Amino acid sequence: MPQAGFDYFAITQVSGAPVDKNHPLYEHYRNNIPLFPNEAVYVYSFQQNKLLYTAGWENTMGYRDDEITMHIIMQATDPAHAPFAFELNNKAVQFLLNPREDLDQYSYSFEGRKIHKDGSMVPMSIHIRVFSTKHNHVDEVIGRFQVNQSLRFGKVLRYGAYGPFKNEFEEILNKELFQYSAISAK
Repeated sequence: MPQAGFDYFAITQVSGAPVDKNHPLYEHYRNNIPLFPNEAVYVYSFQQNKLLYTAGWENTMGYRDDEITMHIIMQATDPAHAPFAFELNNKAVQFLLNPREDLDQYSYSFEGRKIHKDGSMVPMSIHIRVFSTKHNHVDEVIGRFQVNQSLRFGKVLRYGAYGPFKNEFEEILNKELFQYSAISAK
């Protein structure tokens, strides 16, 4: 959970409602987005301000797919990794919500521990990418959370930024992230 006094911008940009399995796109995504073992996926629409698709959350974090929310996904973070993860999400969302061409080519990834519904820690490789755009604005993002038991965590956390102006994206992220022990996958 965000620490007292921490400005978690990213969470103010998303709805806290669970997915609506009756939404017209839910079935489309269920049939077209592959789900790998030990993986959870979501598709979130910034234009509609809602989750459009969720899958794999019960097997990875203990939440039913119709129970998980963006707020849970963002906040269920190991307190040791939370400041880094929250700031990474804040800066990435701020960057991605600014209109620009080629937004659909941007993504970022990081490693961290998420908190399972039962309270246990789940090591995950996390990849968030722009899934679709409309008129140079982000419409949908897709998040893929892969359980990775071989991850080992110390004081340094890894992340990567990808896209046509990767250096600009990384520079924006690095301004805040280097106050934490983080290393870019440059």
